Amino acid sequence: MSTLPSEYFEFKSVWDSVPIEERSVNKLTERLRLIEMRLPSKSTDSTALVATRKKVFKKPERKCYVCRKPGHLAKDCWKKGSKPKVEGDAFVCTVEGVPESEVWIADSGASAHMTKHKNYFVDFTKFVSPKPVYVGNSDAIVAYGHGTVNIEIKVNSKWEKHHLTEVWYVPDISKNLFSISQTLKRGFKFQASKDECSLLRDGRVRLKGVRTVHGLYALEIRVLYPKVCVAAEVCVASADQSLQLWYERLCHQNKAHVKDILRKYQIKVMQKTAKYVMDVVMASRVIVPLKQGTKGYYARRIDKYRCMWSNAATVSRRC
Repeated sequence: MSTLPSEYFEFKSVWDSVPIEERSVNKLTERLRLIEMRLPSKSTDSTALVATRKKVFKKPERKCYVCRKPGHLAKDCWKKGSKPKVEGDAFVCTVEGVPESEVWIADSGASAHMTKHKNYFVDFTKFVSPKPVYVGNSDAIVAYGHGTVNIEIKVNSKWEKHHLTEVWYVPDISKNLFSISQTLKRGFKFQASKDECSLLRDGRVRLKGVRTVHGLYALEIRVLYPKVCVAAEVCVASADQSLQLWYERLCHQNKAHVKDILRKYQIKVMQKTAKYVMDVVMASRVIVPLKQGTKGYYARRIDKYRCMWSNAATVSRRC
């Protein structure tokens, strides 16, 4: 435990509170793996940067005594049948027909099911205020709302249709997380071994998962995409939103200048008596105001208040 970096300080405190008789290497490894999976995807960028830096290092020119060619050692020679070394922290997908980015991981520490894919939702409700989700290094990422996701579960070699409710939309989560604690509250029982896990109810296996090379359990779940994408966008129909409203949104710039900006981003201002506009506030982005006049200032503000125009009778939704 003393070798863990400083960002794991909170985890150390939690682990110290676990009774000694309940501690085991397997349980410690599993919890550390779950914490790593709950870290935002920016950690992947750090790994990639380290890998890139390693490539800059030039090995000394040595000759292989097997093929007598420079640039590698005998242990790496292809003539000796050595396999190329695979670098990185790639996640091995073991679920049939499910892409790596869409695998659902069983997480006993997650307070709710979580996904970063806004196009999964068949219905969506925005939180009154965004909720923080704390990850292993004590950082907080944000959940913007919750909804229902249609899925298929593999049972006895057949895919059966089901759905997940109260799935949180967390754009910065690195993997889909299946909350074991939420499932246990609904009368399920969770069992795990060194090779697989299963969820049971009434003595019957309802869901299974396979242990990956990282010690996590990838569940046999695949998502059924909705025909009409609701997405994690909060659509609020409003009254006639005129040039005056855009004037206020863009921090009271000159109205002629506001018109030029709106034309640049292909936003039409129709000042009529009918109701034309639907204001789409992107829930998947935290807007950080920039200094007026700097690059990206207007793009950020307009992205927050990007409009879709239609007449009063038909208001369309766009994912």
